[in-house]
Amino acid sequence: MHLRYHLLLLFISREDDMSIELLIALYGAILSTILGIREWLKELRNLTIILEYVTWYERVNLVITNSGHRPVTLTGLTMATGIPDDEGKHWEIVPQNALFDVSPIQMRFPVKIEDGDSISIPLGPGVSEELINNHLTAKISVFDSQGKEYSRFDSIIHDAKWGGYFKS
Repeated sequence: MHLRYHLLLLFISREDDMSIELLIALYGAILSTILGIREWLKELRNLTIILEYVTWYERVNLVITNSGHRPVTLTGLTMATGIPDDEGKHWEIVPQNALFDVSPIQMRFPVKIEDGDSISIPLGPGVSEELINNHLTAKISVFDSQGKEYSRFDSIIHDAKWGGYFKS
């Protein structure tokens, strides 16, 4: 280990200006690569999807947040619920006409979400009941206008009476 440091010191301490220029060029190349990758990752569209069980109301909401730095236009949503059976569990696709609760809002796609904004979509009573009975077991896919599919989500419990959020 000490040999590496001695070789580095010998490399730096040479009076040849090429070694210092080489180190500065190497530092600049590494720094610009790191900054380029960071900017590229910043430009990616990113959604955070949360399946939220609201206690006391016995309803489930789907909260979609644009956690990227660019606006995202959502074009569709599909869901399948996990239903236990003798062989483990099978997946039931939820029809679009039963997916959304029509009482508070009428959900229509496409929906544009600016960076940092979110939408909360109340799910239908039948879907909510099925999800609650099966511990929020679901497969969710949200699609954007670029054709990208977002399917990773987290489940949380919101205590509407006493306040607070809990992991499910």
